[in-house]
Amino acid sequence: MSSETIAYRSSSHEIPQQNPDHPMYAEAVEAMKAYHQAQANGVTGAELERLHMLAEHRFHATTDYQLRAPAIGMDS
Repeated sequence: MSSETIAYRSSSHEIPQQNPDHPMYAEAVEAMKAYHQAQANGVTGAELERLHMLAEHRFHATTDYQLRAPAIGMDS
């Protein structure tokens, strides 16, 4: 769990701003770049699938976080 995820659960209910420079988003983009680079380099099979799943997971986690964060901040 990242520190950004923990931040919105703190007693202050601080919610970090989501933008392309946000670490979660940046990690997802880097994972997708790694997947596409592997594809371009001819990587196949389990390794390519692993990179694809990692990238997809990071984008889904970022999206899920963005969808839940505003609702969590309103609970205070």
